[in-house]
Amino acid sequence: MERLLVQKGGFPSEIRGDIEKIESILIRYGAAKVILYGSLARGDYRADSDIDVCYEGIPDENYFRTVAECLMETQRRVSILDFKSIKGYFKQRILREGKLLYELK
Repeated sequence: MERLLVQKGGFPSEIRGDIEKIESILIRYGAAKVILYGSLARGDYRADSDIDVCYEGIPDENYFRTVAECLMETQRRVSILDFKSIKGYFKQRILREGKLLYELK
């Protein structure tokens, strides 16, 4: 999986800012890995595209608080999934097309 340097990426500043906010919130709640997937990761996004991310490592009891904070702090629709809940073809597609935003070393 390719590592995406959002701060140096080709995203418009509004999208880049929202991605950085989401990444920061997920890390604060304990994410060990954050992956951007969907149209933004593929590069075929539109001005109204949502931000699709999945994570590993956030405790289940923090899920709703994490999602709520991400929704309140961003300007666009956000889809946030726990990677362990993703199955089959969808999981393989994320692994193939997704861009790694953060990984705890």
